[in-house]
Amino acid sequence: MESSLAFLCLWICFIVFASTSNGCSEIPVVENAEVSESSKKPQYSDDDTLDYSCVSGHVSPRKIIYKCSNNEWIKLRGDKCTLKPCESPEDIPNGRYIVESGRNFVFGTTIKYICNDGYQIMSRYDTRTCREGGWDNQLPACEEVSCERIAPDGNIRVEGLPDHSEDLIRSGHRLTFSCVDKGLIVRGQKEIICQSNGEWSSPIPTCVEATCLPQWSTTVGHLKIEGLPDIEGPVKPGHRLTFSCTGEGMKLNGQRDITCQSNGEWSSPFPKCQEIACEEEPLTNVEILFGHPVIDSPYKPGHILLFRCIDVNLKLNGRRAIECQSNGEWDYPYPTCREITCEVPRDQHVSRPNYYFSEDMKLGTKTPYRCEPGYRETAAEATCTRDGWTPNPLCAEITCDVPRDQHVSTPNYYFSGDMKLGTKTSYRCESGYRKTAEKATCTRDGWTPKPLCAEITCELQSTISGVKKINPEGKTIFRAGESVEITCSEKGRSYDTKETSKTCTCQENGKWDHKPVCEEIRCEVPRDQHVYRPSDYFRGDMKLGVRRTYYCEHGYQQKAAEATCTQDGWTPNPLCAVPGKCGPPPPVNDADTVEISKKEYNTGERVEYMCFNKYTLDLRHTFSRYLTCQQGEWRGNIKCLKPCTVTVEEMNERGIQLAYRDKQKMFAPHDDYLSFVCQRGKYSTASIAITGLAKGSQTAFIAVTGHAEASQTASLAGTEQDKSL
Repeated sequence: MESSLAFLCLWICFIVFASTSNGCSEIPVVENAEVSESSKKPQYSDDDTLDYSCVSGHVSPRKIIYKCSNNEWIKLRGDKCTLKPCESPEDIPNGRYIVESGRNFVFGTTIKYICNDGYQIMSRYDTRTCREGGWDNQLPACEEVSCERIAPDGNIRVEGLPDHSEDLIRSGHRLTFSCVDKGLIVRGQKEIICQSNGEWSSPIPTCVEATCLPQWSTTVGHLKIEGLPDIEGPVKPGHRLTFSCTGEGMKLNGQRDITCQSNGEWSSPFPKCQEIACEEEPLTNVEILFGHPVIDSPYKPGHILLFRCIDVNLKLNGRRAIECQSNGEWDYPYPTCREITCEVPRDQHVSRPNYYFSEDMKLGTKTPYRCEPGYRETAAEATCTRDGWTPNPLCAEITCDVPRDQHVSTPNYYFSGDMKLGTKTSYRCESGYRKTAEKATCTRDGWTPKPLCAEITCELQSTISGVKKINPEGKTIFRAGESVEITCSEKGRSYDTKETSKTCTCQENGKWDHKPVCEEIRCEVPRDQHVYRPSDYFRGDMKLGVRRTYYCEHGYQQKAAEATCTQDGWTPNPLCAVPGKCGPPPPVNDADTVEISKKEYNTGERVEYMCFNKYTLDLRHTFSRYLTCQQGEWRGNIKCLKPCTVTVEEMNERGIQLAYRDKQKMFAPHDDYLSFVCQRGKYSTASIAITGLAKGSQTAFIAVTGHAEASQTASLAGTEQDKSL
């Protein structure tokens, strides 16, 4: 029996132990969740489950379940419990919301509604919070802010009220007040503004009688008032008071007369009487050596103070003695003392003064220096003394020397005497050079302009389009009197002429007498030659040699089957003509018509030509000064003989010069005279004088019997055929 009981006890203990060891003990903790009441047990065995529910304000997409398996809790399914979201907040008209706390519009988030300017919240609550059931509180509303309408009394005028009584007075609206009756003034603010809280910025003003408030007694200290009213109380506009001070040594500080104005204000503040005394001023490195009657203040009129510097190395800046005047002012400012230093000498023509000198250079300081161009140093070093920098001046002006190497003619004649900075003088240049200015000026850098004399030259461009030949070749710089011959290509012509070859000469002014340029020959549309529809027949690139068929207007005769572009324009010329009539007269080399040309000429009419300046009209047999219209054609022969040129090179070769002073080159018409003399230092080997002869485009030099130093003239008839001379 005992053995049976023992076995039973062991069995029960085994059962209990087995059940305890096979169960799950501690329940899992899930954030923001708790075990449902239906799942709670004292003990949990294998296959038991726990159902979790999210705490208030939290949600989970799926139900959270744990299962007891092999003495451990295993999560079967479910996610985390997160804050429950609310729908996006609603907007309100004329306002907006801001997040006061929380984020992402989840449980517990609070938003606040704010109205726009000129509007205000009219609801009880202006916040909403995300709860279990969504947003709490009702959606607030913003209503427009308005101020109470004013009903003024009869004495005050209001400007700015709305026209209709039912109209709102909105935030920012201004009202301006004035009084209706004269003699009244506005008491209070003349302008009030409706504020964003629906209140006026100031109380409504009123109109009261315009008076000035009394601010006096008969005598205030030493102040005496004249013109006080007989009756106490406010003073009416226009009343004037006069003030003065009683007792000696007193002065009035303020206006002597003040008046009550129509706005109820005095014209100036009430003045005061104060004792006449000069103010004591702060001392800067200076001390009062003596005072009469005493050193200490107050300083009354007649008081004298004597000053000195507190250190012998300081310099007094100002008056040594000053006196207090009867008006309470010192006759001179208080003096100051400063350390003896020398300033940067900016006005002494020192070069780069800030480099050699500084502002803090003390007494006895020495420094080297350099002067500006045009000035020289008067010492090797500058020394700071009580009187400033020495030597004084630091830089002396430099005068300009005689310019002996600038091709100036007789420089000692023009540049004599003391030529200081700024001096101007006229001058002349040697032969072959020209003045670069009317006068020479002495500057810090010497004589200007530099150079005073420049060689007279003309430049020839190295590349000229349309040029066939240049003679001489390779030369680009030409002196005065030198020439270059430009030969244009077949389809080119000399600039502004119809010539294919042109001799261009460098003149005394450094310019070409004719531009050494070739331009391509082109013909323009003949719009004034009675051609029928010229723009149709003459279009495109009309270069030299181009042919165009054409027709004439009614009443005009076609002169050829085709028009050809030539150096002289379209030929025949004219293209169309009235039968028996001529067109404009043709161009002639180196000549032009005396009168303005007409478009048409009748048979028998003639046109007179004249040669260009320095050119001579050839009137020998077969030549004339006229062209005559005969049956639609111009007939006649006109020729202009070129002028002659004498160059510097030609004269230097012969040791002669023009008899006229300062002439380096001359243009002479055909059959004109040129007179020469021997150059200085040269003489003729024979007893002859030299004369130049203008012959066509050349000059022949001949000898005329006479004294060698005399200037004589010979005239010989020259022609184009006399080139052998």
